[in-house]
Amino acid sequence: SGCQLTGRGFLAVAELIKFQKIQRFADSWKHSLRYGEVDTAKMLGLRHVLLNANPRAGDDGLQELTEVLKEDEWIQQVHVRNCGLTDDGVKFLVDCLNVNKTIEKFDIRDNAAVSEEACREFLIKLGVELESSDSGLSFKDSTLEGSTKMKQSE
Repeated sequence: SGCQLTGRGFLAVAELIKFQKIQRFADSWKHSLRYGEVDTAKMLGLRHVLLNANPRAGDDGLQELTEVLKEDEWIQQVHVRNCGLTDDGVKFLVDCLNVNKTIEKFDIRDNAAVSEEACREFLIKLGVELESSDSGLSFKDSTLEGSTKMKQSE
């Protein structure tokens, strides 16, 4: 967090996640030959990605990251607070969540250029309960940090 990363920095993180995926496949293959079954809970690897306070990363950096996350079944949480995201970035996140069902939490708070409408779509995708009011959007937990509780129908 707060490492002054740009879109290129997010690309490097995406490449790291891709490399980690290849390593996990190799390790699980090796272990499955010896023992027959692989306990993924005991395997080493990055599960949480904390990229907060990198406002120069923007949507371009996030797009690279979400493309890799679509195919990753290991990362559980991604935190991109104050990373210069806009509604386009939120669309990348929603697209990612349409494919990746293992991500439990995305934190997109403090991205001022994200509209209320995009927030609503994102939170609905995460399964966060919303309350309607005349004064606008209200979240039961008062944040844009959502934990996924994917609906079985999806």
